[in-house]
This record gives sequence, structure tokens and C-alpha cells, in this order.
Amino acid sequence: YESHPGKTLIKHTNGVCDKATQIWDSPVVRIASKGHDFGKLNINFGKKLRGEDCTGLYTSHAYLSYLTLISYYLERKTTGIIPSLRDLIVAAVCVIKHHGALRNFDEIINPEERDRLFEFLKDDPYFPVHEFMKQIGFDTTGRPINHRLCLGNQKIFGAIFTDLKLLN
Repeated sequence: YESHPGKTLIKHTNGVCDKATQIWDSPVVRIASKGHDFGKLNINFGKKLRGEDCTGLYTSHAYLSYLTLISYYLERKTTGIIPSLRDLIVAAVCVIKHHGALRNFDEIINPEERDRLFEFLKDDPYFPVHEFMKQIGFDTTGRPINHRLCLGNQKIFGAIFTDLKLLN
């Protein structure tokens, strides 16, 4: 998998994490930098990078990365690298907005993009994020993180900013 033409996703992810933690070494920085491009494991993103026609295909990556981080947290609240709900929220905001502007919390989620993501996940895509997590040092014991688990967490997609009880 590539992050950019000619650059592997693993090399890019490790490079971003190394640079980011040189500036500020904290759990939030490690979580956000390692998880910011999980969505690039979407096979359609690879097609887009290769210049293939992707008309009608879901090629975005930030929302899928965000949902994957939330799903990871929900599965491993006590054993994962995400130490607290506060850390998850900060990292999730960084991930979902890493190519855009940070607005008010009630404007972070774009409903159209969210709906496109869930339509993509319903089509049972190949999304090997569990294997990638192993390669970058995430705890992968327990139930695998995959597109089905992410789809099952759609009810809490935007709730992390409005109703934190759903994450407890």
C-alpha cells in the first residue's frame, strides 16, 4: 500500500510519527500520527493514486481513518495505546481534519462524507487495517479491527463530540 505515489504507507506513517514526536512526544501525537492514514488502506484510494478512473468510488481516507481509531478505542479501552477518552477525542479531531480546517466541534463532521463512508463500508470492502496496525506497533490482541467492526460503530461516529456517554 502506498501513501503517495512511490512511497509506502508504512514508511510514510513511521516518518510522520518520528517527525511529530520530535516536536511533541505524547500519546496523542503518537496516536494521531500513526492513525491519520489508516483509510489509505482502502483499495479505492490505491486506484486513485495510480490515476485509475474512480468515478463513483469512495476514495477518501480521513473519515475511514477516524472511524478506525474510534473502533480501536472501543475494542481496547484498557489494553491499547490510547490512554484515555480525552486523548482519543484530540487524536480523532486531528485525524479527521488532517487535510482541512479545524472548525467548531459541532461542525467537524460533514454528513455527506459520513454517509458516503458508510455506503462504502456496506459493500464489504477489503480493508487490512488489522495487519497494518501490527506493523506500526498497535496492540492487536482480541477481536480484529476491520470494516465490519467500523460499520458497527456508525452510531457513535459523530457522538464523540456531542454525547461522550456513548463511548463509556
